[in-house]
Amino acid sequence: MPDITEFVLTPDGIERRRIITSRSVNPDEIIRRLAVRTAAEITNVFDYEGTPVHLRAANGFVSIAFALKRVVLNTRYKIKDNNLLTPTFGRDTESLTADAAFEIPLPPNQVYMVWNSEVNACYLVYIDERGIYKLPLPNTYEDGKLCSGDGVLTIRNHTGLISERVGLLVKLFEESPWNADLINGRVFDDLLEFTPEGTLVTCGIFDRSNLVSISNETYNWLGKIYRATITEPL
Repeated sequence: MPDITEFVLTPDGIERRRIITSRSVNPDEIIRRLAVRTAAEITNVFDYEGTPVHLRAANGFVSIAFALKRVVLNTRYKIKDNNLLTPTFGRDTESLTADAAFEIPLPPNQVYMVWNSEVNACYLVYIDERGIYKLPLPNTYEDGKLCSGDGVLTIRNHTGLISERVGLLVKLFEESPWNADLINGRVFDDLLEFTPEGTLVTCGIFDRSNLVSISNETYNWLGKIYRATITEPL
């Protein structure tokens, strides 16, 4: 009988590995249990800087999900006639431009980052009572997957605490530059405006007309978690 590897998830987010060699195991029983429990969702596994982290395990793969409190836009901005700044994501070569890292505050428990081990990719999704959506932002594919470069490989190879993995995801996300990749000709003059000091003045990315409904098994399970926050905040 080969050794068995067990993964134990504890409230503080530790993944422990244990090799068991002292007991006999019925392979048919293992198969039966796997067939019955093909997916498991664990909410509030631990708290990361005031935000609950959720897990989903299915078919040998894991998704880690948590709500973001902000989006940091590290990119180039142009100065408009009203003296406000709007992101150009590097497409505008006018002289009145500047590089900055301005923040978009996010509504609580509605914008989630999801990392999935099967595809080794991150997703950015917006959730409300009607469904799950792609935000009108660059660097995101039609299904909400982030164009994140090589940084995501660091996440796959990370073997420490889940909380450390979440922290690394947030760090990569907030420090990565935003560019015109996947922007599809979209102009952001009417969506995002900031003062020269970085205060958000206009934000239209959550307007219903600018959202695109999306669906993916990687993050569909978050819908009921969001619905739970409406009646009983996490």
